[in-house]
Amino acid sequence: MATNASAGMEIAKAGWLHRQSSVLHRWKKNWFVLYRDGLLRFFESPESPRAEEVYVLRTGCVRVKTGAEVGSHQPPDGVSSGKSSMMELEMRDGNHLVLCAESFDDMKAWQYALEEARTMAAPGAPQPGMMPQQTVTMAMAPGAYPYAGYG
Repeated sequence: MATNASAGMEIAKAGWLHRQSSVLHRWKKNWFVLYRDGLLRFFESPESPRAEEVYVLRTGCVRVKTGAEVGSHQPPDGVSSGKSSMMELEMRDGNHLVLCAESFDDMKAWQYALEEARTMAAPGAPQPGMMPQQTVTMAMAPGAYPYAGYG
C-alpha cells in the first residue's frame, strides 16, 4: 500500500492530485503522499506498492507557485475551480511539477503542507537563530594550562 511504502516515515498529507506530464502535457490523476521529512511521492493508486516518482522537497524545491502564478498551464477537464486550484513546484534542477487539486481549499491545504515540508530543517540541523554546536580542539604545550584570568 502506498501510504506504508516508507516504514517509519510520518505522513504529513496524502490524497489525489492531477499531475501534468512533462513531455506530452497530458493530465493524469495520481495518489500523492507527502512525508514530514520532505519526500513527496506519487503512485498510480493508494494500493500501488511502488512510487512512480519521488521528489526531495527540502533540498530540491525552490518555490511553490499557485493559481495565476502557474503561468500558461490550463487545468484538466472536469475541475470546476479552474486555475485557482493549480500548483507548480519549481525544482532546483530546472524541472517543474504542475499539479491540480479538485478544489481551491484542497489546493491551499496542499500548498501549506508542501511549503512546510520544503522549508523544514533537516533532522539534526540547527534551527533558525540557533548556533550549531562546535567542538574546539586546543593545542597546548606540555605542562601548560589554559588561563582565563586577567593579566
